[in-house]
Amino acid sequence: MNGSRPAPNACGIQVYSPGSYTFRVIACNNDEIWNETGASLAFAIRPWFWQTWWFKAGAILTAALALGGAVRTVTRRRVHARLEQLERQQAVERERARIARDIHDDLGASLTRISMLSQTVRGELVGQTQAAADVDQIYGTAES
Repeated sequence: MNGSRPAPNACGIQVYSPGSYTFRVIACNNDEIWNETGASLAFAIRPWFWQTWWFKAGAILTAALALGGAVRTVTRRRVHARLEQLERQQAVERERARIARDIHDDLGASLTRISMLSQTVRGELVGQTQAAADVDQIYGTAES
């Protein structure tokens, strides 16, 4: 700790960062003759735990793990949301296909009934050529 000489009977202490230091003391006697060699004391200031390399490495590792966990969580949520959206779309498509089948079956049944009824009416229209022609046209439309 080199620096200016403090007042007599005083010691100047400063706060230092972690490391090794040597404290040197010189003194004078009543005749004001200074002992220039003085005494020295070597000491070390240990770092606080948050100043150590292992704490910094642990903090970086913890931050990396937290970031990785956050990215994984966000990715999983996005994938889950997309999967739910696809499942909803698939359900809508299945419902549409079911409705189309039902309409097709109902329409087919109705056309079959029209065909059968027109055949029945055709048999009852003996001698009425215009009505028979109209029934034949209905039958042809229902069959095609």
